[in-house]
Amino acid sequence: MNIYKEIKYFIQRGRRGFSDRDLWSLDFYIVETIGNAIKELRKNMCGYPASLKPKEWEDILDKMEDGFKAAETIIDRSLMKTDKDGKLNFNEELYKDYMKRFNKGMDLFKKHFFSLWD
Repeated sequence: MNIYKEIKYFIQRGRRGFSDRDLWSLDFYIVETIGNAIKELRKNMCGYPASLKPKEWEDILDKMEDGFKAAETIIDRSLMKTDKDGKLNFNEELYKDYMKRFNKGMDLFKKHFFSLWD
C-alpha cells in the first residue's frame, strides 16, 4: 500500500467527491456509492414520498438497491463459469437476469430520483 497515494485519494474525495483512482472504474465507484447510500436510506428511513405508504417506499428502495448490487456483479465479472475443461466462459443466462434486475432498479431510480431524501 502506498500511503502517499492513499492520503492523496482521501483528500481528493473530500474536495471533489471522487479521486483519480475512482476514475479508473467510474462505473463501479458510482454503482457502489449509490447502492450503499440507498441501503442506508432504506435502513434509516425517516420520510417517504407523500404519494406512497412507508412499506411501498421501502420496497421501491429495496428494488433500487438490488439493481445496483446486480450492476456490481456485472462489473465485477462474477458471471463467469468454468466449463468441464476448466475454461472460463461467460454465463449469458445469468447476465440477462442481472441486467433485468439492474434495469428495473435504474427505472425506479430515475422515476423516484427527486424523492431520494431522508
